[in-house]
Amino acid sequence: MELLVDIGNTNTSLAIVERGKIVKRYFIRTERKQLEPVKIKRLIGKYFTLIEKIMVVSVVPRFLKLIKNSFTQILPRVPVVIVGSDILVPMK
Repeated sequence: MELLVDIGNTNTSLAIVERGKIVKRYFIRTERKQLEPVKIKRLIGKYFTLIEKIMVVSVVPRFLKLIKNSFTQILPRVPVVIVGSDILVPMK
């Protein structure tokens, strides 16, 4: 199973995906207080031990760093892939 994370300015969407199909979806506010590792672990619930990969997209760099650190704490052996981190955008 994979955990897909879309970090937006207001909300962060999380989806548990198995074989290309969404099994469960979650939404949290894009705020620091919503990000405590214990809260994320509790939110993911029974899928916690089944996650093999985490993929993240973000438009909020500050929150991206926090969420990556949280996932590293609660799922240290699961790779966290930041999608688009190597894409250069030709805008200032």
